[in-house]
Amino acid sequence: MAFAIRLRTVDPPHPAVVFGPLTAGRRLLSDDVRLLEAMSRWAARRVDSIRVGRERLERDLREGNMRRLATEAELRALRAQLNPHFLFNALTSIGYLIDVNPSSAIGALMRLTSLLRGVLHRSTTEFTTLGEEMDLVGAYLDLEQIRFEDRLTVILDVPEALRPRAIPTLMLQPLVENAIKHGLEPLRSGGTLRVSAATEGTALRVVVADSGRWSAPASPTGIGLGNLADRLNALYKGQATLDITASEHGTSVTIALPETASLGRSDRRRRTG
Repeated sequence: MAFAIRLRTVDPPHPAVVFGPLTAGRRLLSDDVRLLEAMSRWAARRVDSIRVGRERLERDLREGNMRRLATEAELRALRAQLNPHFLFNALTSIGYLIDVNPSSAIGALMRLTSLLRGVLHRSTTEFTTLGEEMDLVGAYLDLEQIRFEDRLTVILDVPEALRPRAIPTLMLQPLVENAIKHGLEPLRSGGTLRVSAATEGTALRVVVADSGRWSAPASPTGIGLGNLADRLNALYKGQATLDITASEHGTSVTIALPETASLGRSDRRRRTG
């Protein structure tokens, strides 16, 4: 004779365990039945525990996918803001040159064409290498050098070994743009812009400093700095930092990034008008 025990799980379906029939005409004794019932209660609890664990895992996966999609949407929106802003400032520089130095404006326009190819290529990915970003910054500064002439001195100091380090796309250009627009452009004599990179332990530390005296905000704001701060927070989950320091000697913006995989010469050069 078969014997079935229904597992009293919290939620349906309620599985059953079937025993028997026993051999040689034996029957289950009352102690056997109590043992099997105790085992069924334990099995029911285990089934409930497994169901809860699976539901929690599925919920975490759904929430993780939702957060990932939200982050990707946010980054796309931020990048959509940044690219037109970048183009507007470059075209403003060329417009200035058309009035004061038409021959230089032609060279600047050709440089912008090359520069935009790099920006559009990089805008399809969230990360690039420090070396590629420095190449982009160098191209942007070439445009500004034409406009500023001998009023702008640029020092780019990035060791060769750090060029393959992964960083967010268009991370440095907004910092360089802010340094020139707010720090150096208002000065009749211009000034010095320095971009440097080094490691602190496993973290990458990048500094954009200028010799101007602009009133830097205590916290990142605006399209350039504000978007960059939001992107860093979204990409590194709060593990990256962006610090702004201002004094009578100038302003510096320091970004510290946790170690990431490398994606790939010394970017150390001094430009004087």
